[in-house]
Amino acid sequence: MLSHHRSVALVVRTIIAAALAASTLAVLSGSPAHAACPAPTPTNLPNGEGAGWVKTTTAKLKAGPYADCSTVTALAEWTDFYLHCEYTNIYGNLWYYVRLKGTSTYGWVYDGDVDAAWIDEDNDGWAYQPECG
Repeated sequence: MLSHHRSVALVVRTIIAAALAASTLAVLSGSPAHAACPAPTPTNLPNGEGAGWVKTTTAKLKAGPYADCSTVTALAEWTDFYLHCEYTNIYGNLWYYVRLKGTSTYGWVYDGDVDAAWIDEDNDGWAYQPECG
């Protein structure tokens, strides 16, 4: 009978150890604090005064201004877009909120993947360069 109790105790300890290991792994592999992609909520107002194009073959339109935010779509080199606003994330990386030319697709592009310029499109003497947040 003592042997049976030891076997049950061993099984219970094994189950508890496995549960603890699984919960520890979940905590250690958890996503970074910005995984939910906190971002300013820019409005889809008329374009800001500026435009740009994709200069890399690896650029992606993102759901938020962080590299690990979900991808809206991959962008081909030379894809044109209109600037709406810009945002510097907590890592100091500059992102633009854009609309892809000829579409109603909006999202975030990383400054390092694009050539973008704020220009005086309405000839009022200054280029409106709005912050997203």
